[in-house]
Amino acid sequence: KKMNPGILPGQGSFVAAFASTNLGDVSPNTAGPRCIDTGKPCDLVTSTCGGNTNLCIASGPGKNMLESAEIIGRKQFEKAIELMEAESEQLEGTVSYRHSFVDMSNLTVTLSDGTEVQTCPAALGYAFAGGTTDGPGQFPFHQSTNTSNPFWNMISGFLSIPTQKQVDCQAPKPILLNTGEVKLPYSWDPKSVPVSIFRIGSFFILNVPAELTTMAGRRLRKAVRSILENRGIDDPYITIAGLANSYTHYVTTFEEYAGQRYEAASTLYGPHTLAGYIQEFERITSDLMDDRESSSDPPPKDLGDKQVSLIPPRAVDTVGFARTVCGHNR
Repeated sequence: KKMNPGILPGQGSFVAAFASTNLGDVSPNTAGPRCIDTGKPCDLVTSTCGGNTNLCIASGPGKNMLESAEIIGRKQFEKAIELMEAESEQLEGTVSYRHSFVDMSNLTVTLSDGTEVQTCPAALGYAFAGGTTDGPGQFPFHQSTNTSNPFWNMISGFLSIPTQKQVDCQAPKPILLNTGEVKLPYSWDPKSVPVSIFRIGSFFILNVPAELTTMAGRRLRKAVRSILENRGIDDPYITIAGLANSYTHYVTTFEEYAGQRYEAASTLYGPHTLAGYIQEFERITSDLMDDRESSSDPPPKDLGDKQVSLIPPRAVDTVGFARTVCGHNR
């Protein structure tokens, strides 16, 4: 509206994008979580109040969700305008990319000390069902859960019972849903995931099909920065485009994974998921800079014609009664 005054949305010459980066553990609820029944702080480890996750709710900065959304949206808009009006450098130079599919269910990862480890078939842990203080889950689940329960193991076992190898691979995550090995009506989570890097001059975008935590994103950018600087790129701009081209839940650091909060329980491919992504981004970044084609695993199957939906089709899509939208009224 500011940049395209008097012009309908989608018809102006100015286009802005507000993209997601490594936002896995970032919350807009700046007032933080409190127990809604007592007003006291929640339990720091489990994010519960008297053992109940549904009483530990984060809020702010406004008095309600509508006011908070307005405040947060305005802050993002004002900062974006500030950054745009203060621009001092125009991007120029090479435009290129590399893209690769990676089998994250069985990837051999070489750590910095030379140790070889493996990623695992996808699985969600108990704390996944506990939710977060932005949206708590149901039933007696909570964050920071490192042990399983025989009853819930029996219930989830109707979908898939994890092998001992899978249990050991995902440890210390107690597996609630063994999604990587559920095949009906089709695979619940992918084995092969897309990773890619875009280059515009000294600006590099790392496209990750997941939500990385703040520290996981820092480690990924640091690894890629080292590759670029060793190839003669001084002070590269590196950003992460999260949730790109697919969705594989979250990615935490190895240390965060041990705590098994919501994001760690939702790190599908085990404790070495981040190390696997770093290894593969180092590979395709090196390919990009050395003008070499990137190898790729087979892409996932196209399940577009097999999707099952319980949402009824939309019968009518029109302007509400006595309302005007973009010059159209009813």
